[in-house]
Amino acid sequence: MKLWTATAACAGVALVMLTAGCSGSGGTKTAAPTNRIPDAERPFFLDPLTAYPLTLDDDTRSTLRAAHGELASATDLTPVEQEAERLLAAQPGLHPATVLAAQVTALRGLLPAAAAELRPVVDELPDYLAAALLLARLEERLERIPEAYGLYRRLAAFDRRSASRAEELAASAEEEVIARLDEALARERVDLARLELERLELWSPGARETLEAARRVAVAADDAPAELEVLRRLIAFEPDLETRGRLADLELDVGDLRAGLDLLKALTEEAPDNAELADSLQRARFLWRMELLPERVRDLARAPEIDRAGLASLLHWLVPTVRVWAVDDPPIATDIVERDDRAEIVRVLDLELLQVDDRVHRFYPERAATRAEALDALLVLIGGAEPPAACLASGVPTRRGHRWICSTAVACGLLESDDDCLPTLPLSGAEAVDLVRRGMDRAAP
Repeated sequence: MKLWTATAACAGVALVMLTAGCSGSGGTKTAAPTNRIPDAERPFFLDPLTAYPLTLDDDTRSTLRAAHGELASATDLTPVEQEAERLLAAQPGLHPATVLAAQVTALRGLLPAAAAELRPVVDELPDYLAAALLLARLEERLERIPEAYGLYRRLAAFDRRSASRAEELAASAEEEVIARLDEALARERVDLARLELERLELWSPGARETLEAARRVAVAADDAPAELEVLRRLIAFEPDLETRGRLADLELDVGDLRAGLDLLKALTEEAPDNAELADSLQRARFLWRMELLPERVRDLARAPEIDRAGLASLLHWLVPTVRVWAVDDPPIATDIVERDDRAEIVRVLDLELLQVDDRVHRFYPERAATRAEALDALLVLIGGAEPPAACLASGVPTRRGHRWICSTAVACGLLESDDDCLPTLPLSGAEAVDLVRRGMDRAAP
């Protein structure tokens, strides 16, 4: 794409003198100066010394000003380009000479190359107006609107041209950034989406579109604390039942338990027939009662992954029948003898909620607990209830594989479908607590 092109009167003629054929009249006349820079673009081709923050000697400054003065009227850009090259050869990294060279490149229509020349300069000297303003215009012409807007926005505080362009580009720049963010999420590139989100949060902090984008990024990253922080602010824009219910659940899981409980009470009064809200309120009350338990147990409930000893402790403290169970003849497990949580593990083993490897008499307390182990323990509890639950009317078999565990957990209401079983996956504390709560509900007479 070309923005600026040479405007010589006709090809093949002398650069200073125009022929009669080109001028349209007899005789030889001196050519009028060629205007290489369209009027609309001239404000972006500043003297390379404009707002340059570093010190230069007088000779260099004079040379740069003279060379820049030739840009608009020069019939041949080569001398200006050579002057820029000479300055750079004498003083490598001389920023104004780089700007002058980029201006020549731009006037020759090589916009990507000109922008590439300017970016390192602007990265080093962000407020260097001669470089940043031209780069902003080049980015705009290259249809990199967010990049152009970001530059104009930064320069707007001390440059009216930039302020005007920033105002005109603001809406389209934000739309493009949101589109890039969503495209990155579609490609599962959360890292790239976060970079686009940083722009939105800089440009429009607190705006609804910014908060909605931040929520999408948090959800894609499975970052519940980040989603909670966003929802606390977004709720003012989206106070619908579903959004407030999600906020309540996040407060229960990673936020303020009391706030989540109070919000769910209000929501269930507003929608008394909503079964999902009723279940969430029941969970909230269960979690509130957990606040009375020892800190060690509460820490387990928040752990991203628990081991078999942790699962045994949660079963012990959350299920009343386990906590009061009188152990007569516990199974032998040589690897729990010295543990502080030995009594908790022994009760769970005596009830056969978890198993010991009888071949070596080991419980493996530090091995990661799986979803299958938690589901199996709860099915044993449900199967021992009086009267027995309908889903386990035929009893609990001695040998229980993953297929039986998953299908029976669905039948007993611990899971919604077999797809939710994922039996071999490690278990988080929050998942264990929720399964125990559901299991206790099913085991209740």
